[in-house]
Amino acid sequence: MMSAENQSTTVEPLSPRQLASLKGIINGLLPPLDPPNEKENEDYWTFDLSRDPDFIDALTLAIQLKLNHFERLQMKLLLATLSTTLGSALLFQIPTTTSFIEWNAEHQSRALQKLQHSPITLKRMAFSSLKRLICGLAYSFIQKDSRTNPFWNAMNYPGPPSIEPSDVQPDFDSDQAFVTVSNDATLEYDVVIVGSGAGGGVAAAILSQSGYSVLVLEKGVYVPPNNVTGLECEALDQMYEKHSLLTTNDGNVMILAGSTLGGGTTVNWACCLPLPDSVRNEWITEHGLTQFGNDEYTTSLKQVSERIGCINQSKVIHNTMNQKMRKGCKVMGYSCETTGQNFKDTTKENAGYTCFGDAERNKQGGLVTYLSDAVKNSAKIIDNASVQRIIYETTDGRKRAVGVEAIVNHGHLLHVKAQKCVIVAAGSLHSPCLLQRSGFKNPHIGRHLHLHPVTAVSGFFAEQIHSHLGAPMTTVCSHFPNAKLECPCAHTGLMAAACPFFSAGDFKDKMLRISHGMSVIVLQRDVATEGRVRVGSDGFSPSIDYTLKEGDRQSMMNALKGAVKILAASGANEICTAHIRDTELLLNDGEKMETADDIKSSDKIQTYLLSIDKRGMREHEIGVFSAHQMGTCRMSASPDSGVVDENAECWECDNLYVMDASIFPTASGANPMLTTLTLSHMMSTRLAMRLKIEDNQEAVKIDSTEAKERFERRMKSQIHQPSYNFTLSIMLPWAVLAIAVASVWIARSWRE
Repeated sequence: MMSAENQSTTVEPLSPRQLASLKGIINGLLPPLDPPNEKENEDYWTFDLSRDPDFIDALTLAIQLKLNHFERLQMKLLLATLSTTLGSALLFQIPTTTSFIEWNAEHQSRALQKLQHSPITLKRMAFSSLKRLICGLAYSFIQKDSRTNPFWNAMNYPGPPSIEPSDVQPDFDSDQAFVTVSNDATLEYDVVIVGSGAGGGVAAAILSQSGYSVLVLEKGVYVPPNNVTGLECEALDQMYEKHSLLTTNDGNVMILAGSTLGGGTTVNWACCLPLPDSVRNEWITEHGLTQFGNDEYTTSLKQVSERIGCINQSKVIHNTMNQKMRKGCKVMGYSCETTGQNFKDTTKENAGYTCFGDAERNKQGGLVTYLSDAVKNSAKIIDNASVQRIIYETTDGRKRAVGVEAIVNHGHLLHVKAQKCVIVAAGSLHSPCLLQRSGFKNPHIGRHLHLHPVTAVSGFFAEQIHSHLGAPMTTVCSHFPNAKLECPCAHTGLMAAACPFFSAGDFKDKMLRISHGMSVIVLQRDVATEGRVRVGSDGFSPSIDYTLKEGDRQSMMNALKGAVKILAASGANEICTAHIRDTELLLNDGEKMETADDIKSSDKIQTYLLSIDKRGMREHEIGVFSAHQMGTCRMSASPDSGVVDENAECWECDNLYVMDASIFPTASGANPMLTTLTLSHMMSTRLAMRLKIEDNQEAVKIDSTEAKERFERRMKSQIHQPSYNFTLSIMLPWAVLAIAVASVWIARSWRE
């Protein structure tokens, strides 16, 4: 059940003809071109990626080692098909006497765009997958000799800022924190926590502070501050799930999720938004979780906000793109507000690079707050540890978690005994997979996945914006129902992966002008859509099914049109969405958009807005992304409607808790880090109290009658632990129907 990425199997390299096809695709997407303005930026336009050995090595390595087995087979089959005349003719549906690899770059580019605009979803999927992989890597890879990217100089993108060695301080005492596993081993702790992100880090701190021995198991690797380079390609490879190449099964949604010590708190954009009151009330009234209406939640929210330093919004300084967004919102009359930030200093140059780690500890993420607190209280950490299953015992018909089994450092078997409890905090993609691998049958495990799907609109300005500098998401616009508008930082690789491809020349031109551009993202609270996570074919990795429903699509397009208006009102002279058939909105200097009436009365703008509705959001025609995953082990008031109870304890197994964003009853409708921290703080504080009660520590005081009743409800032995063996109840009606049909057929046959 090891992860595919941890298996040390030999992968067959690309054949010479497959490699020739790959180079043909590179030339079709990013060919060397004549500069449009004589000799200006000649090196940028004429650079031949297909002849750069460092890029070819990086790309083939990604295909060989970073795609899963099925994706790699698909890629090799496609490359093999393109290397033949018949395959090229069938794939592109054009008559030809030569194969794709023999065509010139212009012909190759037209053929690839034919895939992009195909009515066949699989062909559009093939193009979008190739374009994301190749273009994203092309603008982020590093040449070995120069230690920079060949495009960056012309783009006015400097790469990560240099940091003085004296400014780099350790997160904590590594010798004290880490347990070394060099052979198969058995360890014993009071509490075992699977995952080190927002949920796991807080739980580790609270329980270790309460005097319990705690072990944190993290499947990602720890990247200490002195190893943080700030380079996009290295961070995406080392610190993100599936090396940042994770998508839904249909390839339509690109998913970014942290996979390193500290989880998402290490690589997120430091935006701290509380759970909206409307969602909090929904969880109370529609899901029966009354605890979200009491002071306990509010107290935990206050304490975690103070610990991560997001309590003083008056100190937030907005960078240029956030200032532009605020200006546009003001012109349009849209409400916007300053977000909480867990940066010490939002003006520091490296604040915009925080998604690639933070060598200066400017962001108060889990590494420098709760995990550091846990280590100070003797909690231990093992990274590169893939937990295979939860071990439980059954006594008098009740399951009780007693430990976990993990594979450490790609091969050593680790058995950890948990004397008190096991806490699963592996995130909304991996927590349900771990429960499924462990044999739990609750039908809600892995269901109710919410992704906060995101699409974007970009604007280009006469002046430079440098949207990679300074704190990114310091402004949020909540004017549109179930959608928020925010400004992400724009780095070259992710921008190239997201930028729409109209032609090779247009794509290169837009990327060249990235320093003059900014994006506004639409973050949708997906109320109509629920996905599902299951264990993938490798027995470990998540397999993600998610298809946007029409209600969420319409909401996103409505907010997208609002984002266009914001950019126009803030002075953008060129605007385009992430749709492959976008017509682009071009505004010249004489078309000043200084009031909302100017926007409303502009025929050009109104025509463009109508075109957004007309194009819609068909799969693989518009870029859709996700950085938030929630709901796959949701909390519920009864075992019939969720995975965990009001204390985050699994209905199906005692002493097994889930403390991460997977327990959200619905999508939060706001960046989920702060809510995850708050929930984990509240639940782990309750758990610490419960453990002390069970240990008969007389000093423990129950804060309220409600709290006491809550503990007693779960602890009473007569409470029924639900069984989810629904196979018989599901199959019985079909069996009865089959017997009835067979009986009728036999009776008729007998009469005949």
